[in-house]
Amino acid sequence: MIRDDLNKCMPARWNIYDKFVVFYHKELYALLNRILDTEPNAQIILDILHYVKDYYKILETRFGVPRDPLLTPPLLDGKEEKLYDDYLALIVTKLREWKVNLGSSEKVNFIERAVPPEMDDENKLGMQGEVIMFSIISQQVDVAAESGQGRILLGTVEECGSILKERQESWEATMREQVQLQINDPTDGKSETSVPGGLVEYLIALANDQIKGADYAEALSGKTSEMVSKKYRAQVVSTWDFVSDGFINLAKACIAGLISIIFHDLIPPFQDLFAKSVWYKGRLVKQITDTLTEYISDSKTHLNPIIFDVFLDDVLDETLIKYLGSLQNNNVSLSVPKSTDQIKKDIEGLYVLFSQHYPDAQEGMTHVQSQFRVFEHLLSTLESDISELPDVFLRLRQDFWDAPLELFEAMVKSRKDVDTKIAREIIASVRNQALHQSEQPAEHQQPTYLSQFGKVR
Repeated sequence: MIRDDLNKCMPARWNIYDKFVVFYHKELYALLNRILDTEPNAQIILDILHYVKDYYKILETRFGVPRDPLLTPPLLDGKEEKLYDDYLALIVTKLREWKVNLGSSEKVNFIERAVPPEMDDENKLGMQGEVIMFSIISQQVDVAAESGQGRILLGTVEECGSILKERQESWEATMREQVQLQINDPTDGKSETSVPGGLVEYLIALANDQIKGADYAEALSGKTSEMVSKKYRAQVVSTWDFVSDGFINLAKACIAGLISIIFHDLIPPFQDLFAKSVWYKGRLVKQITDTLTEYISDSKTHLNPIIFDVFLDDVLDETLIKYLGSLQNNNVSLSVPKSTDQIKKDIEGLYVLFSQHYPDAQEGMTHVQSQFRVFEHLLSTLESDISELPDVFLRLRQDFWDAPLELFEAMVKSRKDVDTKIAREIIASVRNQALHQSEQPAEHQQPTYLSQFGKVR
């Protein structure tokens, strides 16, 4: 109106349009400063930044008004960077507040376990923590996206990523602490001072929550990466990938905690394996398979299928490691054929247990057979002539390139017909062979589970 109408009614020398622009700009400058003096919330700061950006653009493109010399002093005194930092600081403060409040209530339930975790329509356990957290984060991301500024969205994504990583680290510390408390509980859950029951269910719930978190992170990655230019896209994707990896790693840590509890329960039968006469009656391996069947069946029902596959693979590997590790028990003295016949019965029982639980039966059987090949080498070590044992070790290394010498030594020393002196000579010979044999894997070859033999887990 000023430009098109009032300007025509005034003498040109008055420059009424320019004077109005200067007056309007100075009043707007003062108004914005008064608003900022009230310490506005994050949404208002974002609106101001967005408004100022549009203000200069509209005046220049629609009205032909350049920044200089009319539009002085600059709105916000050129402190857009500081306001940007203030906005992110407010977002971080709010996110931390929500994270702490949510984490506190969740962890009370996780630690006290007075009530069981939630169960969905598919019988999967969960705690809803990541659903709530990502609902909050999605709101902040949407608000930042409305600014139309890639840098603000990137900063918000990075701050959200940092908050989620802190949450993951806090959960892992709490989870590990609770697992250790249960493992170290001297009362074994049989007194009022015992560690509360239900940790297994909560570990499953926490693991499931992490898979949800990884899914949410991937969804937000796809969404936000499309909202920014190439300049920021790689950083946005990298941040969400880092967060997603953290969720997967925490889920695996929960599985490791669950497996620690399972095999803590199985310490007695594994300690007596090979060493006591009860082993020859098949009771020890039955006790092991019965316990594992119960844990595996419950986990198959309540774990997310994605993480159940990881769980089953890890239980399989740990079972075989513990079984082979029992060769180092005191008073182990194995003879042929009595001991090898019992080992074959043990192998059959363990094979039946694991082969029936994989969702893909054919793929599962192939994997189980591959892992069970170590038993061929165990039986060969026990049944072969002493002079052939070095060759048995070489065949073991062909199937499991990183099988430790300590495993083969345990196999040899468990033979009743091999005294200490002969065992030392055999191991010395094999060690000499191993020194001249490359233990480096072929390109892209991964370590085998036997590399964990003898390590503290």
